[in-house]
Parts: sequence; C-alpha cells; structure tokens
Amino acid sequence: MDTNNQNKKVGPIIGALIIVILIVIAALYTWERRLNSAATPADQAAIETTDQTASASNAVQLSTSDDVDSLTKDLNATEQADAAAEAKY
Repeated sequence: MDTNNQNKKVGPIIGALIIVILIVIAALYTWERRLNSAATPADQAAIETTDQTASASNAVQLSTSDDVDSLTKDLNATEQADAAAEAKY
C-alpha cells in the first residue's frame, strides 16, 4: 500500500514540471521574437539613408573628359577619397 501512495505523488510533480517547461519555452520564444523585431524596417531605412548620405558627402567630383591625364587625375582623386572614407571606419 505504501508504494501506491508514492506513485500518486509523482504524477502531479511530473505534470507541474511539464507545464513549467512549456511556459519557459514560450517565454524564450517570445523574447527571441521581440529581439528580432527590434530592428524594424524603419530602422533599416534610417541606416541605409545614413550610409547613402555618408557616401554622397565623400563623393569626388570627376571630370567628364576622357583623355589619359584626366582619367589619371580622377583615379588618383578617387583612391584618396576611398582611403579617407576607410580611415573613418
């Protein structure tokens, strides 16, 4: 008879553990979704706009001529601007 009483006590404990585990899993799932939704599309658009503005401010005015000297000057100016932009990051 004593073993019968012990078996009855184990059932509710196992049931309570299963419920607690399910609640923890649901909480972790909700927390993960909240973290992933923290970077909303509006935030992404703001980041892209900032990057585009930084790129535009670092833009070098290139000549429209296609002779070798003008192309060489444009290339050198572009390399210097790229090096300056990389130094900022």
